[in-house]
Amino acid sequence: MKTVECLREMEVMEIVGCGRWPDQCPEELRTHLSACAICKDVLDVALAFHEDRETAVRDAQIPSAGLVWWRAELRARQEAVRRVSRPITLVEVFGAAAGAGIGIALLSRAWPWLKPFLSLPDFSTFSYLQWSVVACFAVAIFVIAPLAMYLALSDD
Repeated sequence: MKTVECLREMEVMEIVGCGRWPDQCPEELRTHLSACAICKDVLDVALAFHEDRETAVRDAQIPSAGLVWWRAELRARQEAVRRVSRPITLVEVFGAAAGAGIGIALLSRAWPWLKPFLSLPDFSTFSYLQWSVVACFAVAIFVIAPLAMYLALSDD
């Protein structure tokens, strides 16, 4: 199949694109359009695109300059806050890692003392003091530590 093209296609698209069709179109181009099927098709497509563009431009709702300025200022402030909070986030992460390290270090130092409590050979031999120590450690590890981490790392 041969691709057939006309040398005046671009001229037709320019005339329609500039809004000079049909009033300011040269007579020789009009006679060419009446004879050339390719240019007729190009004219139909170009007119459809031009009308669609005109409709879009006519129906566009442009916001006020004040609103655009306010949004730009808001975005700039948000970017500045984000840029400034990066080092703070790094410090918070380092603090959380240090706290976890200290907790693991304390647990490893207290492990020989906690080992008899955690083996739990017989529940009936535990005194109230031993149970209260185990309960305090459990509350500290499973309730207070996550709550402290949440309060330290929350954005509010």
